Amino acid sequence: MEVKEVTKSRDPLPMGRFRQREQTNNEWLAILEKGTTFEEIQKPGFWAFVAVHLNVYDKIRVAIDDQLWYAELLVIACNRVSALVKPTLFVKLVEDDAELPQMTSDYTVKFRGPQHKWSVIDPKGNVVQDGFKTEAEAMSHLAAILK
Repeated sequence: MEVKEVTKSRDPLPMGRFRQREQTNNEWLAILEKGTTFEEIQKPGFWAFVAVHLNVYDKIRVAIDDQLWYAELLVIACNRVSALVKPTLFVKLVEDDAELPQMTSDYTVKFRGPQHKWSVIDPKGNVVQDGFKTEAEAMSHLAAILK
């Protein structure tokens, strides 16, 4: 006697399970302070102050002030004080911190926000030049000044 397996085919996807992503999930940009590590952002408690705004399947793009790396995270669980995230992308933008020249002068290179970006600042605190997209670019300009 032959036993046939009965399989039920799935009905077509109902409209209630099909929606525009913008109505359900969010994309966030987290701009982190220089020195924040990729390992730190994967800890659920790192997101404690913003977790209340997150939903499962939200996407978090992570940029860091010193532009050494960039990442994208998928929120897979969250509550009011933590978020469990899974990395979907990690890109190292600078191969090694050693690539950034170290200066022994009173000039400084500082990130001054999205408007001014990276700036070279003289010993008196005056901005010599701003608008550099990366810290390495500003450091190169400073190296040229000091020659």
